[in-house]
Amino acid sequence: MSYITRTSSIVMVDTTCLTEALNRINASVSINNASKLSITLEGKHWQLTRLPNGTYSWRGEQSYGQQANIMFNKIGNAYQAIIKERQEAERREKERIANLESQLKKLNENVSFDGVKHKEVEFDKSKLEKELAQSQANLASIEQKTSELEKSKQHYLSVTKDQVEEKAKSGEWGLTALNDDTQKRQTRIQLRRRVKN
Repeated sequence: MSYITRTSSIVMVDTTCLTEALNRINASVSINNASKLSITLEGKHWQLTRLPNGTYSWRGEQSYGQQANIMFNKIGNAYQAIIKERQEAERREKERIANLESQLKKLNENVSFDGVKHKEVEFDKSKLEKELAQSQANLASIEQKTSELEKSKQHYLSVTKDQVEEKAKSGEWGLTALNDDTQKRQTRIQLRRRVKN
């Protein structure tokens, strides 16, 4: 037997990114703590529970299931868009830093002509150094958010694997294979029922 769990194309476990996504879709948040999240989106109120692996769950009347899927899809699309924007911003800042460092290097080589420093060159150099410092600060902020996102994903994977293994043991199932494919971002867990004589 293989244990298969289905999630959306993106698992929303990073609280910073989730908060940004909720703001983006104009959801008002009334409770946001370690175990609960209460939001109002388009006039509908949703009470979500945070599970130990960091994901959010909703339980309610089956008749609201389709609306819950729509709500999760809206949040998920905004969440995914924010991640893509962060990746693009990181790429742009790295290019900008490389360009500024190149310009600064050229200016440093030509700071003086015949031993005389020119004020215009010094001004340009000072301006470039400020821009470089700002870009480096922006990049550090983006990289910190990326690091937090990766930690949340790793926590999710680790806890989910542990939960599946624990559930298998309690149901007399044995773990026979655990394959983690980071390229496909997929984990396959195979279980077999223990045979009793």
